[in-house]
Amino acid sequence: MTTQETEALPPQIDPLDLFPGFAPACRCHRQGQVHRTFTDLLQPVSYVDKNGCRWTRAVLEADRGADVTEAACRLADLSMRWRCAGSNVAYPLWREAVQAGATLDLRDQKRITPFIGTGFGTPATPKPDSHVCGWVAEFLWYCISAEERHREGRSLARLEGPGLHATEPGGDGLAIWRKEHGGELSFCLWEIKNSVGSAAVSATVKRAYDQLGDRATEYLAKMTAIAASLDYDPQMQQLYAGLVDLWVDDDEQSAAGIAVGTHSAKAPQQCFSTMHQYFPGKRRDWQLEGLVVAISDFESFSEEVRANVWSVL
Repeated sequence: MTTQETEALPPQIDPLDLFPGFAPACRCHRQGQVHRTFTDLLQPVSYVDKNGCRWTRAVLEADRGADVTEAACRLADLSMRWRCAGSNVAYPLWREAVQAGATLDLRDQKRITPFIGTGFGTPATPKPDSHVCGWVAEFLWYCISAEERHREGRSLARLEGPGLHATEPGGDGLAIWRKEHGGELSFCLWEIKNSVGSAAVSATVKRAYDQLGDRATEYLAKMTAIAASLDYDPQMQQLYAGLVDLWVDDDEQSAAGIAVGTHSAKAPQQCFSTMHQYFPGKRRDWQLEGLVVAISDFESFSEEVRANVWSVL
């Protein structure tokens, strides 16, 4: 990354920047090599649907076992960096134990379990598998979005990550973009689901359409209220203040996004072809976005991420 790019992006966009003094915690032992990005591991391919939705299909097949293991290791480390943000003890303590292959004593476990528990539970009181899959799907969206900072004349200006709890009320994600020529801001509100049962991905996408359509303004109002207490620059504050109005008016500064995490065997070749019917006013370029992240057996992958996080308990 160039100096100019670093200065243009707030630190929270890249989960790695949250603890820049620490190399990644690694259990997959890539002989000292840095984990590859999800963009490299999943080799995403982007499409423009005939009805205007720009979407990305990112797949990691089950037969690439070493890459699946690396992806789970990377996600575990980045999730702990993100979940422990603001603490100068929790992530370093967790990372040191991972690197040493050690189990923390009970006192130190109490220091980190509050950061782990809402997403994964603990070995004694685990969260349901559906909850873990949901949080992994949300955080995969966050990490992939953080890696893809530049898209056709616009750059990522801010990225609101998922809640610490997979069922926390509010929007699953918000990406704010800045045009490279003119500097105008725009946003995309994302609804993120997992599809791990026998039903087709299209059924999960339909459920996400309905939920985002019904609750978008509620989600945006919550984000506006939170942002009011934060010290953003005037342009960013103006965008947050107008999130609900821009959405209701289908202004070109507003966009809808749907992301799904699923098994690689279920990855569709076509998707989001009916999204324009659920958001009929959002027909301009970049107002409809989609993402399908399909990794091996998604439930097993999510369990592997959780096992990596729990390895020190």
